[in-house]
Amino acid sequence: MLHNMNSIVEFFEKNDFFDSRLYLRSLKDHLFASYDLCKVNRCSERECLLALFHSCYGNIYGYSVQGISYDDRDKVKEILGTELEFLVFTYNSIQAGLGLHAARFIGDECWAANSLFGGVKLSATDFISMLNVYVIETIEQIYYLVEKAKLYSIVELDKHVKKLDEIKVNCSDNVKVEIDKFCLRFL
Repeated sequence: MLHNMNSIVEFFEKNDFFDSRLYLRSLKDHLFASYDLCKVNRCSERECLLALFHSCYGNIYGYSVQGISYDDRDKVKEILGTELEFLVFTYNSIQAGLGLHAARFIGDECWAANSLFGGVKLSATDFISMLNVYVIETIEQIYYLVEKAKLYSIVELDKHVKKLDEIKVNCSDNVKVEIDKFCLRFL
């Protein structure tokens, strides 16, 4: 999958948009914190790595910079490998579209979602992995905004919290536990 940790560090150093700031911290800080929270919650290695790279493409929500162009996927594949890059690209393009929370089950262990590039059909495994990362990175961001940066109250982020509760049923059991802990702490 990945060449090694040096490749990851080099990737982040070569792409200075990871140092762009939002909410008093860099995008890189959010990505590594999401990765760490995935690890703490016993997510799979591919979910942890997806969390680490989930915002490397295109328009990066809330930041005044562009990530890697969707046209430069081959460069990212060299670092991440084909399978992980597909997950990162698909996750990013779905989130930049209607979002994973708008995906629907279409039967036969498949999910359909809308991305920037049209409809996407996902295996249950890929959908659940992406959903787990969406939940973890959202929880990480809310923790940061409410408890560390103290920029928002939990009430101001209520629409994000409600989305977590709506999609919980499709998450892995370990991520459901994190959602429950989060809800107990904040609600």
